[in-house]
Amino acid sequence: MQDVITMIDNEPRVGSKMLAEGFEVAHTSVQKMMLKYRAEMEQLGKVVESRSRAKRSSKSDLKSDLLVAGSESVEYFLNEQQATFFGQLTRNSEVSVKFKLSLT
Repeated sequence: MQDVITMIDNEPRVGSKMLAEGFEVAHTSVQKMMLKYRAEMEQLGKVVESRSRAKRSSKSDLKSDLLVAGSESVEYFLNEQQATFFGQLTRNSEVSVKFKLSLT
């Protein structure tokens, strides 16, 4: 796993792709949760977005991937409070507990 923390405007942030990797879920699942709880996340600070064109790899699973090649992909970058809140929204599986500890 790459570095968990990314510095954006001198503030430590964690990206939604890193959250997906750490919790061992599809990035689209993290994106859905971000959209569902966006208003609550924004109460804890500005959610930073990075948009790019999606490219499907040969390893990508069409059934679990909502993105179509050439469509826009959004990665969200959360501050410490937002990442903590996101972690609280996830179930406490063995994998998620280990990742929550590494974030902390």
